[in-house]
Amino acid sequence: MSMKSNSAFQRLQAEYRRLAKDPVPYLTAQPLSSNLLEWRYVVRGPSETPYEGGIYQGKIVFPVEYPYKPPSIYILTPNGRFKTNTSLCLTITSFHPDSWNPSWSISSILNGFLSFMCDTSATFGSIDTTYAQKRKFAYDSLAYNIQDSIFCELFPDITDEIKKILEERTAKLSTLNSINNDQEQSESSSSLNSGSTSTSWLNSLIGNLMILVFLAVFAIIVRFILNSTAEIQ
Repeated sequence: MSMKSNSAFQRLQAEYRRLAKDPVPYLTAQPLSSNLLEWRYVVRGPSETPYEGGIYQGKIVFPVEYPYKPPSIYILTPNGRFKTNTSLCLTITSFHPDSWNPSWSISSILNGFLSFMCDTSATFGSIDTTYAQKRKFAYDSLAYNIQDSIFCELFPDITDEIKKILEERTAKLSTLNSINNDQEQSESSSSLNSGSTSTSWLNSLIGNLMILVFLAVFAIIVRFILNSTAEIQ
């Protein structure tokens, strides 16, 4: 093992312990069990942003020269702000080694990423979507993440949280569908009753008209007979 890689591992191990001791709001990160130079992170969409309610997974790939050279950052969950699985051009990434500061930690990197995610500035790897599209991505992000086995392995607590939310969504949707079906059946029943009432009313009207016609014909016949009798006399 080279001195550079040993330095990187020592720094990353220290940062891992620091993150475990002092969690960062909206953010969490874990290294792969097979490779300390590749980390997965999770960003929760801040409130009052299009990403609220969304949970986004990404990865950070550190060079063996870390912390003297910057890492590369990717986002893996569709989000409407950045292309997925594409190295992003940010001042805290390998796209700008001249602006990199070795004192920056993983917490600094992720906070910088989150700040830029909530911004609207264009950069390499960013995409342009509407507010509604970002909201849709935020809603869909939960189900998308738990299809990733690495996500489930590294973030079991978040995975359980997501599963609970998805179960609640399913139960709510089932209840809404049941209510809609009841309403449709009620409307259908009302329509049938209305049709039955209309038919009954029409039949009654026809019956009354037939009686009136019969009485009119009967009156004409009686009048004819009386007239005929009067003429004979």
